[in-house]
Formats: sequence, C-alpha cells, structure tokens
Amino acid sequence: MERVSVIIPTYNRENTIKRSIKSVLEQSYSNIELIVVDDASKDDTMQIVESIEDPRIIYIKLDKNVGAAGARNAGVKNSASEYIAFNDSDDEWLNDKLLKQMDYMIKNPDIDLVYCGMEICEPDKSFTFPNDTVSGELEGYIYKWLLRRNTIGT
Repeated sequence: MERVSVIIPTYNRENTIKRSIKSVLEQSYSNIELIVVDDASKDDTMQIVESIEDPRIIYIKLDKNVGAAGARNAGVKNSASEYIAFNDSDDEWLNDKLLKQMDYMIKNPDIDLVYCGMEICEPDKSFTFPNDTVSGELEGYIYKWLLRRNTIGT
C-alpha cells in the first residue's frame, strides 16, 4: 500500500478543521501522513489541531499568511510521499474516497492525476459538481479544458 501525503491548508477554521481532519483520519485507506498547514490563523485552529492525538498528523504553522496555494505548496515541500492529496479545511471526505482513487491510480500507472465529484452543501441549497450543467472534457487529457473552466475541487 503506497503512502499518501494529505495536505490540508487552513486559515481561521476553528469551526470546521476538526471534522475535516477526522474525515481524513477515518479513511479506509490508512497509509497516510496528514499535513495540516496553518496559514497564520488568528483563532483557535492550532489548539484544535494539536488536541487531536494521531501520529500521522504533522502540523505546520506559517509565520505570515501566504494564501491557500502558498500553504498547499508548503505542505508539498514537507511531504514524504510520492502521492499527494488535497483536502480543504472546510471539506469532508467520504470514507472510501482515498481508497477508490489510489486503487485507480495503481491500476492505471500512465495517469498523473485523479479527481472526483463533490457535493456542495450550503445552508439554503446543496448540489453536486461537476453536474449536467458542465459540458466539456472530464476525463483523459483535460488540460485545455481546465484552462477554460476548472472542474476539479480541492
């Protein structure tokens, strides 16, 4: 089983970070390191992350805010795995997400990236994405499509 570095960038997410971390730690695919990159939060994010006792968690606190992309890059630089997965600090994964994606990656060594749909839940509505309103390439060589419209959620 290949090890995966899961990177969660976070900024002032004391209300959602615990659920996000829990959804990663409870994956059926368990060979992970979880790198939480705190992008200079000013709330209790650090205390919440540090209260979760799991040796797979690596916590990095940045001195200054660099944005989500910069925090993701800091996580990648500190990862020790060939495979990288991203989860946002207000997102939760279904239990077998990583298992399905890693199984697909291993069975298809010629591909470089896998992604999946997501359900977006807001107080007044919920919907899946991508959905039937998205027209374009969702599989195969999707680079040109991604330049026009992103269908990959982090």
